[in-house]
Amino acid sequence: MYQGAQRLPNGAAIFAQNVSPEAIRLLQDTKTLVQIETWSYENGTCLVSSGIGSAAPQGKTPRAPFLFRSSLSTRGANEAESAPCERSFEQTLKLLTQDGAFDRKVLEEHAAATSDAAPAEFPKYTAGQDTIMTWSGPFLSEAGKRVVNESLGARWYTSLDYRKYLAHVTLMLGDTVEGKSFCAVRYGISTTPPRGRTARLPAQSSLRYLELDKGADCPIGVVRKAAEALGAQFENLLGRFDMVAEAGQTYPTPEDIKKSVARYDARNAAATPAPPPADRQVSSTTRSTNILTCKNDCYNGACVRTFPDGRTERWQAPRRYSPLTRNWEYDTTTNACGV
Repeated sequence: MYQGAQRLPNGAAIFAQNVSPEAIRLLQDTKTLVQIETWSYENGTCLVSSGIGSAAPQGKTPRAPFLFRSSLSTRGANEAESAPCERSFEQTLKLLTQDGAFDRKVLEEHAAATSDAAPAEFPKYTAGQDTIMTWSGPFLSEAGKRVVNESLGARWYTSLDYRKYLAHVTLMLGDTVEGKSFCAVRYGISTTPPRGRTARLPAQSSLRYLELDKGADCPIGVVRKAAEALGAQFENLLGRFDMVAEAGQTYPTPEDIKKSVARYDARNAAATPAPPPADRQVSSTTRSTNILTCKNDCYNGACVRTFPDGRTERWQAPRRYSPLTRNWEYDTTTNACGV
């Protein structure tokens, strides 16, 4: 099973050359398969991610592989367009073989984790638990998960039911075929999976990647940028959400979610303080800037600014969602002096 067939015209032959007949029989016996995703870029680079999973029900995306490996290659001069994808695919198969993925016990465990549950049992959530789940594969650290939570922001939290929706953020690390290192972050929207199962791959997703010096760690900023992009784009990724919905669960329609986003944006715009009058703007020249200072006294978001010249001004501090405390708090520091 793979996406992007035009990028791997020789995929079947490459698979047969790099996976032993015994491993192929084990895949058949355990009803598992190799899932392949390909990502091509205009500069001739191709990233391939291959993993062990189970066939998906008709009309659904497959569940994310429990074990996967990724590789990246760049097209050389006068090469066929498919060449870098084929090289990357071959390397992922070699890595999976080295990791012992084609072992009966391992394959049976993957079959259990990546198949649909019947009947499905979903986790129970109570107030105070994490407001968002992140399916991350084996690489995303706890610090990376915190970055995802913090980057998505209040717009996400107030528009999606955290008990059923999750940010699907996967960090992929590895070496390119040409011997460099890379990290890539795939992001999209999925649904909370049944207990003991992996999440479904997003129906629509995007990916950011970065080539690194050999042996270098993936900068956490790559994860942050991906999460920020997901937070800004999520309402545009809902068009095929039925492909990731879980049986036995009900979900708002994409239209309902977009309306929720619009209501949040309207409330946020109304709570944002108006710009100050012209005579209180920060004055500046090409060489220096005069910084405006004030003192604030606030009670439950109702604030009074006092300027050095004795002038006062009342203002209402907007509410901001804090992922750290998981509460809405008054923001009395941003734009505290009206600039």
